[in-house]
Amino acid sequence: AIPTDVESLFGRRIAGISVEARQILGALAIIRRFESPAFLADVLGIPTSELAHAFTDLVQLGFVVRRLHNGELLFGFANDAAAATALRTIPDAKAAQVHLRVGEALQARQSRGDDGTAVLVATHLLQSPEPHLGVAASQAACAQLLATFCYSRAAELAQRALVHAEGQRERCALLTHLMEAQTLRGDGKAAIDAATALLQELPNAQRPPVLLRMAELQLAQGLVRNALGDIETAL
Repeated sequence: AIPTDVESLFGRRIAGISVEARQILGALAIIRRFESPAFLADVLGIPTSELAHAFTDLVQLGFVVRRLHNGELLFGFANDAAAATALRTIPDAKAAQVHLRVGEALQARQSRGDDGTAVLVATHLLQSPEPHLGVAASQAACAQLLATFCYSRAAELAQRALVHAEGQRERCALLTHLMEAQTLRGDGKAAIDAATALLQELPNAQRPPVLLRMAELQLAQGLVRNALGDIETAL
């Protein structure tokens, strides 16, 4: 936890900077990584030219630091503690709105061919005032995480997205990802729970493949009788 006196000091320091500079700090606190002025301008809806002085002031005052990455100038907090302190000064409703703008800006970047943003898009949209927008993104993100062996993160993201999934197709896709993620991370019981929830979503005609998968999971847990029952039902 961050001491309240640190937060108070931070609050007094940012009180003297421009509105644009405070907006940049808020966006960077939400994003929690280094970003370009152009991207931050998209998030804030302010022309990059109008933010130039604010970026200079923030660097000179020590709020943020600059970094070159592949020839591009990026800005961000020097450490996680500073970002966390800044984040705690942002009201929840305002933070949610910034998450939405960040998610939309990342989607635009994704449409231009950046395949590495799927997880970030889902993460931000699920924390926005319209979390249902993050459900479709979460399906793609879970697939990406599973393909890159990030099984725990895939399971966590699927569980968060399921809360906001409104349609059967969305729930089934997320439950399938969750079942596989829990299996691959070695949590057989959680995988069986996900498979059980998936079966409840499916009509009878679509259940056999999931029943056979369930039987595999049960056999791995030593639940032979249950597995044989599911195999018999599937066949």
